[in-house]
Amino acid sequence: MERVELRNSRGPAWVLIVTVKLGAALLLGGVTVIALGRGVGLDRAWPAGLGALLVLAFGLFDLSQMLDRKVQLTLTPEGLLDHRMQPPLLLPWSAVSAMFQDSADGHTVSVTVQGLDTARYRGPGTARAPFSSATINIQLDHVEVS
Repeated sequence: MERVELRNSRGPAWVLIVTVKLGAALLLGGVTVIALGRGVGLDRAWPAGLGALLVLAFGLFDLSQMLDRKVQLTLTPEGLLDHRMQPPLLLPWSAVSAMFQDSADGHTVSVTVQGLDTARYRGPGTARAPFSSATINIQLDHVEVS
């Protein structure tokens, strides 16, 4: 088996998503500024301002993910090497019970791992399975998968 490295996606769909989010943040911010300039009180203009800040935060997060070209996950003959953990953590193939690509967006990889110490593995995008304390679900969004 050859090594396969998964990185964050820079596809046209993600560029469009980031552009729309940042554009919506600018629009809501402009509405807030115009409303305040016309004498509308802050008590009535705050929802648009808060919306602008939230959409801007989500847009900047997506932009940072899109520009981050570091390897997120490596498929090796020994197992999955998760580079999001510090230091990178190797999940042996014997612990992986399922791994699939989400067919809805094509850019999400989900991995189910069993039999590892769940207290030790607390990386980004990981969660304990709802019905099993020994099962960990790992999800990588914005991943370039072919």
